[in-house]
Amino acid sequence: MNFVKILIVIPLIVWVLSSCSISQQVGTFQVEILKPGIFNIPEDVKSIALFNRDVLKSDTLKVSYIKDGHFSIDTTIHYRTLSNYCLDSLSVYLKNQGYFSKVVNFRDSLNAIFQDPISLLENQKLFKISETDAIVFLDYFHFNTSMVYDYGNRFYTNAMAKWSVAFKNDTSTYLYNQLDTMIFEDREFFEPKFKPVNIRFIEASENLGVLFGTKLIPFPLTVDRMYYKSLNPEMLTAQKLAFNNDWLNAAEIWNRITKSKNRRQAAKAMFNMALVCEMEGKPELAIDWLVKSYSGLKHDDKDHKLNCQRYINVLALRKLEIAKLGKQIR
Repeated sequence: MNFVKILIVIPLIVWVLSSCSISQQVGTFQVEILKPGIFNIPEDVKSIALFNRDVLKSDTLKVSYIKDGHFSIDTTIHYRTLSNYCLDSLSVYLKNQGYFSKVVNFRDSLNAIFQDPISLLENQKLFKISETDAIVFLDYFHFNTSMVYDYGNRFYTNAMAKWSVAFKNDTSTYLYNQLDTMIFEDREFFEPKFKPVNIRFIEASENLGVLFGTKLIPFPLTVDRMYYKSLNPEMLTAQKLAFNNDWLNAAEIWNRITKSKNRRQAAKAMFNMALVCEMEGKPELAIDWLVKSYSGLKHDDKDHKLNCQRYINVLALRKLEIAKLGKQIR
């Protein structure tokens, strides 16, 4: 290759590298955020009672499933037992979270006293009996279709529960229909075997209770967040600080790089500053940084703009969640 060809090739390589989308230089890591519950529980509610009242008598239904293409009914599994497992699991979850000072699980104990389930709708009697400020009712519990496939040893369960929540100083009753699909896998390399069907139904019932608990009160959730990587030494240092949850020191570095004449580096740092702001509970400021990053590149980069827009949408929802959490966190 002669000297002229070298002069031609080198600018071409530089142009290709510079035109490469910065969206190809992304990474993800997991962070923990707090998600709000769907109920705005009054501040004066300190204690809660749980009742399995089964208004629609789902305990009379037979638990069925499909295995090897054949329909089966297991008479050893009873919905009343499974629904109590569900309530027990919810009770343990709420006690562990410490959101209420007292959690009382009555299971189905009152169903024998009140033969007419409609009479259980008289909440004030139950508030007096339970000596609590709030009551959660499990009104209906059922597995619509539960299927077992030998291929892959997977146990599929489509579960449904109907809940109602009442507060002592509120005349309204709040309803929630819970539909969840749960998949269990048995992965044993040698002689793969299913866990007994009744054990799987118990596990599904307990999971259903915990899942409702995450709807009732705020709960921590691990989520993935995207950030921009770089071989720049300062960017690498900031990345390590962020991985160690040292967001403020990472922000000092990224904020300095946002003023760089290198627009690609600046746009990356602006995007990462948005992540810092979210971790510090400032979604509005995070959106401002994303808007700057969105328009910061000299050349149009559709993938980068899409990354910014997606994160803006996430933060818009997060902003609403933080406002709701302000009414729920104790």
